[in-house]
Amino acid sequence: MATEFGRTPKISEVTAGRGHHPAVFTWWVAGGGMKEGYVYGNSDATGERVADKPVNMPDFNATIAQALGIDLHKVEHSPSGRPFTIADKGQPLADLFA
Repeated sequence: MATEFGRTPKISEVTAGRGHHPAVFTWWVAGGGMKEGYVYGNSDATGERVADKPVNMPDFNATIAQALGIDLHKVEHSPSGRPFTIADKGQPLADLFA
């Protein structure tokens, strides 16, 4: 389960809500040979920035693809014919797997 952004750590005085916050957000993953009960990385004390083990999108995509058994090196083609791989140059996060 993932979202494309987190929420601001502080409630807005103007809207009384939390806005989009792409600097830090959470992904929850399970199955596919991943470790149980494992936490990878941390935010800072206020939840505003990544403090430990940042993950980029290609690495996240590679990790999910590996868990699903998808070949990371297979070249696919977009509807327009552009070649691509599922995770670009991303590498699976080996620490997440049992």
